[in-house]
Amino acid sequence: MAPVAECDQLPIKPQISGGVHSSISALSGTSRSSKGTRPSKRHLRKGEESKQRLHGTPSRTKDKDWEPHCRPYHPMSPYTQMSGYVGTMTGVEETGLSALKGEIRRTGLQLDIAKHPLVAEDSFLLRFLRARKFNALQAYEMIRSDIEWREKEEVAQLRFQKPSDILGCDPSIVTQYLPHWQSGFDKVGRPVIYKHFGATQTWSLKEHMTLENLVKFYWWEQEQAANLLVRRSLETGYECDTFTVIVDLEGLGIRQITKDFLWLVKAISEYDSNHNPERMGQTFMINCGPSFGFIWSGIKPWLDVGTQAKIQILATRKQWLPVLLEQIDTDQLPQEYGGTGPCLSTVDHDAEEQFDHLCFCLKHVEGYLREEGEEDADTKSSESSKSSRSASRSFPDQGAQPPLVKTISF
Repeated sequence: MAPVAECDQLPIKPQISGGVHSSISALSGTSRSSKGTRPSKRHLRKGEESKQRLHGTPSRTKDKDWEPHCRPYHPMSPYTQMSGYVGTMTGVEETGLSALKGEIRRTGLQLDIAKHPLVAEDSFLLRFLRARKFNALQAYEMIRSDIEWREKEEVAQLRFQKPSDILGCDPSIVTQYLPHWQSGFDKVGRPVIYKHFGATQTWSLKEHMTLENLVKFYWWEQEQAANLLVRRSLETGYECDTFTVIVDLEGLGIRQITKDFLWLVKAISEYDSNHNPERMGQTFMINCGPSFGFIWSGIKPWLDVGTQAKIQILATRKQWLPVLLEQIDTDQLPQEYGGTGPCLSTVDHDAEEQFDHLCFCLKHVEGYLREEGEEDADTKSSESSKSSRSASRSFPDQGAQPPLVKTISF
């Protein structure tokens, strides 16, 4: 699963940062106190219109054709050496992108239903093209189907529901019986997701919620994850559109592989494949026990060949620790996994507070979008003026950030 997009931030170093909410606060020129005060109901009411515009229709700017710019990937990112990405496309791939954009313009397909307003159109389209091997018509159908699904399932409205309303119970129960967190970032700036499947108890989850509602909650988490990736791109200046995932299988046995468990894994895999393509940067499956081979043989057919190629299976600590340290700096790796970062056991379980703060901050994100559009439309402004405006939008000095180190449950 993916992260809730609100939490406190680690002190930022080059390509390294902490949680989520402080970046949006930084975007607005505000920051929460170290006590983590909640936004008032008045602030939430004032932000309702902004929330709907942010993820429903394009923001109003001077230049209605304004489009966010593509960013380069981190110099150490593998995507700088792989074709099919911004800046590395082959001639055939560029032709496929042009064909897809032409079909979208011809049919009038509204990408705003699925595309985050701060993500460049080319970056968005390339994810679907890579998922369909740059077959423009297949990529178009995939996007069209995703948009239809989002409208049918009212995903734009789901995005702003409280987690407890989606689940019908306290969201901390999900963390208890299906533990997963986002904590820290890898060496190229990607958020790192931790999933402890070895502690999964689907029978206990069903005592508090339906599996269908749990899947909807996963959709909600993915929408918040999209905000996290955009925030990372704004914060670092590099394109950030994928996650690093660590799946801990310690304790996973045949007893846990129930019909409900397999149904849940399949439902999540289908969602990721059809509606959230090319989000997995790399996945490490660690602490694989004797029963893993049997379990993997049942799950592997649900994954396409490209996804399978991104997964490394590392059974023992002796195998996985040097691999993780090669990808993640020590201070970004939790202590449970050999680093010096925050323990996952110190996670903030207050998903409701994270949600409230997200709603409050979205209006400031929209303000950033509107300011970007106005600046982009002002083509006659001087370079010095542009520098001045850019400085006024930059994030606060790191010393002004709240001195908190938190991971987040999602």
